[in-house]
Amino acid sequence: MPSVTLSRTHAPQGSPAGPHVKIGISQDPKGRLFLIKSRRTWVVTPEDIDLGSLELLATEPGGLSLEHQRQQEFRADYVAGEWCARMPHLGAWIQAVRTCEGIAMAS
Repeated sequence: MPSVTLSRTHAPQGSPAGPHVKIGISQDPKGRLFLIKSRRTWVVTPEDIDLGSLELLATEPGGLSLEHQRQQEFRADYVAGEWCARMPHLGAWIQAVRTCEGIAMAS
């Protein structure tokens, strides 16, 4: 089953909060992350993104309709492609998904 994936980049100073979050869909989130980090696939990114610092934040079971729903929810925060600025409401949603997965959120 596909999953909606949430990935982030670290801030230039190495802050774990990360300035950008990518909302996408994948049948293999870890494999997709590897392809993006190693630049073996093309993705639209904001100019200041360091793809090498990309990490998987969470996955939410669902398909294309859920991905589109999440993209609409955070549309106002999009900066390029599937990338959003990490705003408090997006951070709260990520925390909720991680809580459902039983993953502690780094501050």
